[in-house]
Amino acid sequence: MFARAAQRFASLSVRHREEVAPTPVPPPGLSLVPSSPAPNRKPRRSPARVFRLYREAERPAASHARALLELVRQQCPEAFGQWIIVSDLQRAYSELTKREGWTELSWCVIGRELGKLTRRRTVKRQGRRYIAYLLR
Repeated sequence: MFARAAQRFASLSVRHREEVAPTPVPPPGLSLVPSSPAPNRKPRRSPARVFRLYREAERPAASHARALLELVRQQCPEAFGQWIIVSDLQRAYSELTKREGWTELSWCVIGRELGKLTRRRTVKRQGRRYIAYLLR
């Protein structure tokens, strides 16, 4: 009984081996993955150019940041091209808002706008890290 089952099993496995084709090996430097996108995808549209009839009002944070940079440029012309530490800019911003009568905005918002106007980086001074903005 077992001999018959072993013969059947042996014949099945041999037939299975014959039906399976060997996988091709790509030559060196050639990949089997296609490099171009799928052919049925549509190309992306170019963005539409929009013209506004009415200008949007400038955000208060952007105008405050621009005014802060102008104040520092006028008050300290020797600081032009130098990195200024955030704590000094925060103090100058606080004085600017009191002098102009503006409501003081969060420093995170002002710092984000300053980062759009000038460069920002982390500097080390006396073993401590500070965030600084370049005065241009």
